[in-house]
Amino acid sequence: MFNAVASTILAVAVLSMSKSYVFTIFFKALCLVCLIGGAHGLWLLPLILCMVGGSKEQVSQKQQPIAAGDSEVKVASNGKNMTV
Repeated sequence: MFNAVASTILAVAVLSMSKSYVFTIFFKALCLVCLIGGAHGLWLLPLILCMVGGSKEQVSQKQQPIAAGDSEVKVASNGKNMTV
């Protein structure tokens, strides 16, 4: 996130030295949008997700889903083992 904000401001920094009113206003607007968006992405969003996010309890071993490569042996109703 920081790299995106820094590179965008650096790319538009050339417009700050322009003598045209339109380009200087565009530079100011784009820098303001990047700084406010970057602040929300780096500070506000993580703060809100920390406050509203999931539970702090750790998932026990029984509740964890089975990995893609793992197999589980179940006993069928006819008494034979089945690999799932």
